[in-house]
Amino acid sequence: MSNEQYIELVGQLSRYNELLDALQLNFNEGFYNLARANFHNKDSLRGKYGKDYYDESYKGQYEIKIDEEVKYEVVKRESLPFQESDDEDEDGNDKVRSRKMKNPEKTIKKTDNYDPILMFGGGISIPASLRNCQKNFKNNLILIIEMINLKNDIDAQLKCIYTQNPL
Repeated sequence: MSNEQYIELVGQLSRYNELLDALQLNFNEGFYNLARANFHNKDSLRGKYGKDYYDESYKGQYEIKIDEEVKYEVVKRESLPFQESDDEDEDGNDKVRSRKMKNPEKTIKKTDNYDPILMFGGGISIPASLRNCQKNFKNNLILIIEMINLKNDIDAQLKCIYTQNPL
């Protein structure tokens, strides 16, 4: 067993420790920002931001892809194409429309690709602390995946060391 393998293992363990510290810091800042957003939202009708506050029809923005070598990767979810709609239904009959509307224009509905923070009050009225909270938790997803990959590499390297030098 060469010293380079042990040095590489110690380097990987050091990197894992750095990622763990960054993860802890991001979680602390994320929950702190969530508490600040709840404090600023305390006088609203709906109260605190939590599981009773959001719309459960949301599908998520990211997916985790696992390849053959058991490497995990964060992948942004594919967005659905825009859907165009007329004021006419499938049978050709006009739907109810405004009488003062001269030219019915096509409307474009975005179906899948939107920022989930918009369900908490639109683009302008969202507190900055809630946006920072979202950013912290999104960064944690990337850190967690990197930690899992690094842990798998460390386990493989330890297995190699143990097979070459049994206790």
